[in-house]
Amino acid sequence: MDITANAKLKRTPKDRIADLLMEVEPTRRINHLKRLAAGRSFEDELRHKVQGKRILVTGASSGVGRGAALGLLKAGAHVLLVARRSELLQEVADEAADYDGKAFIYTCDLSDDADRERLIAQIIKEHGGVDTIINNAGRSIRRTIYQAADRLHDYDRVMKINYFGAVNLTIPLVDRMRITGTGGHIINISTMGTQLNGTPRFGAYIASKMALDGFAESVAAETYNDGINWTTVHLPLTQTDMIAPAQNAWSGYPKLSLEAGVDMLLYAVAYEPIRVWHPGILTLGVVDRLFTKKMLKWKASEFPRYEPEKPLPRVAIIGAGMSGIAMAKTLKSAGSDDFVVYEKAASVGGTWRDNTYPGLTCDVPAHFYCYEDDLSPKWSRVFAPGSELRAYFEEVTEKRGLKEHIKFNSEIDEAKYEDGRWKIRTKSGETDEADVLVCATGVLHHPNIPDIPGKDTFAGPSFHSARWDHSIPLDGKRVGIIGNGSTGVQIVTALSEQCEQVTLFQRTPQWVISVPNPEIPKPLRKLAEKVPAIQRLSYNSFGSLFTNLFQAPLSPGWQRSFFSKGAKGSLSRVANDGLRARLTPDYAPMCKRMISSPKFYDAVQQPNVEVCTTHIDRIDPKGVITKDGQLHEFDILVFATGFHAQSYMRPMQVTGRDGMPLDAAWNEGPIAHNTTMIPGFPNLFTLMGPNSPIGNSSLVPIAEAQSRYALNWMERMRREGISEVEPTLEATEAFYEQVNKALGTTVWTSGCNSWYLNEDGRPILWPWPLDELTRRLTQIVESDFHLKRDDEMDAQLADGYRADSEEEFNSQLLKPDTLSPRPDSAAKKQATKVQPAKANEKDAKSEKGTEASQADQAKSKKADTAAMKTEKS
Repeated sequence: MDITANAKLKRTPKDRIADLLMEVEPTRRINHLKRLAAGRSFEDELRHKVQGKRILVTGASSGVGRGAALGLLKAGAHVLLVARRSELLQEVADEAADYDGKAFIYTCDLSDDADRERLIAQIIKEHGGVDTIINNAGRSIRRTIYQAADRLHDYDRVMKINYFGAVNLTIPLVDRMRITGTGGHIINISTMGTQLNGTPRFGAYIASKMALDGFAESVAAETYNDGINWTTVHLPLTQTDMIAPAQNAWSGYPKLSLEAGVDMLLYAVAYEPIRVWHPGILTLGVVDRLFTKKMLKWKASEFPRYEPEKPLPRVAIIGAGMSGIAMAKTLKSAGSDDFVVYEKAASVGGTWRDNTYPGLTCDVPAHFYCYEDDLSPKWSRVFAPGSELRAYFEEVTEKRGLKEHIKFNSEIDEAKYEDGRWKIRTKSGETDEADVLVCATGVLHHPNIPDIPGKDTFAGPSFHSARWDHSIPLDGKRVGIIGNGSTGVQIVTALSEQCEQVTLFQRTPQWVISVPNPEIPKPLRKLAEKVPAIQRLSYNSFGSLFTNLFQAPLSPGWQRSFFSKGAKGSLSRVANDGLRARLTPDYAPMCKRMISSPKFYDAVQQPNVEVCTTHIDRIDPKGVITKDGQLHEFDILVFATGFHAQSYMRPMQVTGRDGMPLDAAWNEGPIAHNTTMIPGFPNLFTLMGPNSPIGNSSLVPIAEAQSRYALNWMERMRREGISEVEPTLEATEAFYEQVNKALGTTVWTSGCNSWYLNEDGRPILWPWPLDELTRRLTQIVESDFHLKRDDEMDAQLADGYRADSEEEFNSQLLKPDTLSPRPDSAAKKQATKVQPAKANEKDAKSEKGTEASQADQAKSKKADTAAMKTEKS
């Protein structure tokens, strides 16, 4: 038999391997050995099985169906050839004219109910039924779901042919097998794709074949005792003329030869197995199921994320600290280049640039204080020194190409929302405009220096800890430190080993937990650099630990007990009863920010360190005078007195809709819906804004979550034509009702004065676990927002998708990666002439016939008579 019509298709080494693999399939080898032992060939087996049998082959005009039909005719079967095009079936019959079998031609569109019923009636009338059915007819479209959005008839057509056509043809003929008692064999041609977790671009085809597979598996038991067997042939990608037009698109895939595909089908006829596999299916199927997520990512690699032609809105980011870099990274990763970052200083880093005091250390494990997609193996200690954190943020800025977007030494003086845009002016007078404004100004960046009488009269150097003067030597100096928060604790610990005398002025005792800060060995750092999985493991481990432990402030539980015992146990290391009493707070641990230090309690017990708890009266040129009249003389005076934590983007003048100043909107305290957006200020996002989870937690993943939230809104602005978005006042008030209620169970309201509290004593913190923030920032409730859309986009969204017309495909061949053109009216008329049964059905349903339709009916009758049966022997 001649099935070499596809010789024009190029065969690659990978294609030849696909053929070789089929030959080593175990059951095929076993049957081969049995044939050898019996002295028979496969042709002998097939002839013995099918000679004189009535075998119905759908889709017999080309490809595997054609090749199988020729093989069966050569083996002596009576083959009922079914396809839509009679001239192609005639070619098959002519080619088999000298074979032992007999060919019968039937033209039929299996998706057409009337056409299919006519075919069934003819087969039963002329042959009494069939012994074997080969459901090979099929339709495949190579199209993504997006490409099919306005061609839904394609999916309908595929299902009608591949599933409903096959099932509705098979059921009456199988019932005939039962009634006559002859038994029978049904072979469904499926695809290896049904055994994998999805085959991109073939959603319709795979769905239809999976439905057919499921049908066969379900009814096999119902027909078993009637001697009716079912076989599914899982064909791999086979090199037929169906894929010829898209040959380039398939170049990366191994393809089974047409001969090998026909061989699989004839093997199913000869041996009636439940399934016929290709070994590649088994291997790929196992891999696909063992590594489902990785395989999904691999399959998705050829489908880039949809990007509308319209660019993302222009964005102005204020601040190039940790959160500003997070926002810039997020925009850059989304493909945007239309953004600018305004930074008031000469370099990036925010608080890690401003703070350089001795002993500066991050109180969050460094492996969790970094961006999720920019992990670092370079940390020298678990709690990294400030210099390493600054270097990290500078490195990320360079690596991500963000520096070109940053305008240094550009402090914003005013931002005003006018005419649908944010209009910005720097202190130097430079102006700019943006669609979206992101305030990434941070929390701890405006130093707070208390108004102590005489503070400007001190004769020696004096400065805030965030403005440390490194030109001043410390060795052998007497240093006074005002303030005993986290900064004061770190400075005292560092200077205790260097200075002659260190005095810590303590207004309120702090809970300090002694957490070790071990050095990370260099070999381990080098290993982590070579094996990134170690960095990921560290990030995930510290993240999980921190997230679980620091639920302690939120509600009573083992976590709160853990920190309480740890803090009290650390304090017990102070041997002197009087000193320990002065260092003991009268409030619960974690009511203020929990301070961690491995050596603070050791430092304050050194002879050159004094803890003064008498309140300060004034400062004079020699030092500090306390309320008891004692003069404490110093060479250097340091204000470790913290920051104006609730300034946020102020003193910058921010003006929202209708000239609303931010100070007026916040006249009762800072507010932001879900920490990120402010009513009356469209298209403005705050990172680390009011009520962000800043209490004893890593701020980096918080900034990343808020940045993704801002980007999601920008994506919607682009896709949906949204020009303005802002939260409603009602939604914001409802949010704060929930916040205030939840804050009641937190340790922050247990009775202490801290920078967590606003002027009315309410904590401006997040009262829930961190995953609640993520949930709220990903599950947007649209009714919580005022949205303004462009008129044109509004009309487009309202219009939606229109139902498509029932147009048929203009070709049986797959097209390359472009949409196939829709058939024109002339092609439809021609299709009507070729398919007489369908024309008759339409004419019967028509209320008013025309002369043209009557002529078509006459032609149809002639075509029916001519195509009824052609017998060749």
